[in-house]
Amino acid sequence: MAEEAIEVIEAAEEAIGNEAEAAEEAGLDEEELEEVEKEVAEVKENVSKLGKVAEYLKSLEIPQTLLKFTKFVVKNAAVGAIFYGVTVALTKLSQPSSSGGSSSGGSQAAKTKYNKINALSSLIAELTDISQTVTDWLKGHQDDTITLDGISVPLIDIFSKYTTKMGQAVDDAYAVAKTLIIETDGKKTFSIPTTDQVVTVITACDSFITAFSEMVTFADEKKAEFSVLSTLPVSQSDVVTLIAKLNDLKALPYA
Repeated sequence: MAEEAIEVIEAAEEAIGNEAEAAEEAGLDEEELEEVEKEVAEVKENVSKLGKVAEYLKSLEIPQTLLKFTKFVVKNAAVGAIFYGVTVALTKLSQPSSSGGSSSGGSQAAKTKYNKINALSSLIAELTDISQTVTDWLKGHQDDTITLDGISVPLIDIFSKYTTKMGQAVDDAYAVAKTLIIETDGKKTFSIPTTDQVVTVITACDSFITAFSEMVTFADEKKAEFSVLSTLPVSQSDVVTLIAKLNDLKALPYA
């Protein structure tokens, strides 16, 4: 499954290139084209980073319990790559000279959608970075155990119970995102997600934040007893910041 998600990221990169070419043919003036080119450059850099994380996680030799989490992370990275690509399409449509945004109303609607999709893409990228950090921490402690109720339990198994719950939400977001890469006349481009599709992807982000929150709560409750938990690379302040970003994202208009 990680291989497929990496292929999806590569398809998104191809579609981003095609969107850039389409912008050059869309009748944009020089200033508008420069704005699109700037967006394309930023998006390519961000998608490249997501791809590198996905490749890194795929390369790890880790226990099955942690492997499940990394598969979710790689899928979420693929979702992020696609939604970053959508921002390129929306940047093009938001230009007054664009054939897709020829009216001021169409241009403004595209800008409204862009603001939400851009914020969502940025949040996915941040969650992907944190997930890589958590994965590295768990890998480093994969042989550690702690004793709960008189039973020695692998640390990695304890934290996996918080990550497995995100499975359905991530799968739903991944399925939605893949439909946004469309092919016309042999060229891949992006379609603009519906409100419901955006909500589905936001729900997946919410599931990651919930998992991190539960990890932090457990670590804070037990770290006095088990010092290893004090090294968890996610803090309560991190979670508070993520929740604030999620709430700001949800509050942004889309339709």
